[in-house]
Amino acid sequence: MACEFLSENARSSFVDSVDTFLIDCDGVLWHGNDLIDGANRTIQSLRSLGKRLFFVTNNSTKSRLQYSQKFDRLGMKATPEEVISTAYASAQYLKGKVPSKGKVYLIGSTGLIKELDEAGISYIGTGPDPVSGDGYRLDEWAKCPLDPEVKCVLVGFDEHFSFIKMLKAASYLRNPDCIFIGTNEDSQLPLKNNQITIPGTGCMVSAVAMASNREPIYVGKPHQPMFEILKQRHEIDPDRTCMIGDTVSTDIAFGKNNGLKTLLVMTGSTDKAHLEMMKTSKEDGIIRPDYYLDSITQLA
Repeated sequence: MACEFLSENARSSFVDSVDTFLIDCDGVLWHGNDLIDGANRTIQSLRSLGKRLFFVTNNSTKSRLQYSQKFDRLGMKATPEEVISTAYASAQYLKGKVPSKGKVYLIGSTGLIKELDEAGISYIGTGPDPVSGDGYRLDEWAKCPLDPEVKCVLVGFDEHFSFIKMLKAASYLRNPDCIFIGTNEDSQLPLKNNQITIPGTGCMVSAVAMASNREPIYVGKPHQPMFEILKQRHEIDPDRTCMIGDTVSTDIAFGKNNGLKTLLVMTGSTDKAHLEMMKTSKEDGIIRPDYYLDSITQLA
């Protein structure tokens, strides 16, 4: 049975057993734009011990450079090479899969735009694409122009997601050779507000999947493509790698799916009731972290 509290006496030997830490960001290091107290000290401590750190996020709205700049603003250094976002992972996954004259139909925002540019991949579809007029306009929609050079549909977070974008994406996906990529399947964005729910990328990917009757390849946590890209670039040994996160269904499942050690912190989306359920339930199939801490600051 896993899901043990990582005691103070055991922390030193645990850290010694790990060469590489993969660390989620929101809920582990910060909340929005507010740094979690002591998180910076832990990062500095791990670096001083010679540990390799990579910051692994499902957020596709920022590029690696933009994330690195956010770390700088919060007083916590991280190079773009240390950031693995779904925007970067999606662009890397598609390199070599989209023909040189082919295009991606992109439902996404700045992070994906910048990473596709960096990878030299052509795309269309960015920005608003609203419905014109009101009512049921079947004749008009049936004449919607499509680009014959589109070879992939890539869906990330897009604040301009619309009926027309869903229509175009589903129409491109009628071609069975058209690749269908979803950056991640998170249903909601993290927000410390009990009155507002912000739909996540998974809602947009699911809408396109249902409209096209196609299943996407998910790049981000908890799926394997993001880790495969990371492992290939940096020669990571899974047996000596630990995933630290605040969300069981993405971070901890990502670690389990890739054969990593897992450490859950209680500063984000997992509450005490969920923790107790994981510790006491005898049901098969429940995802449990190897260890947990109240905060990443306790690892310092």
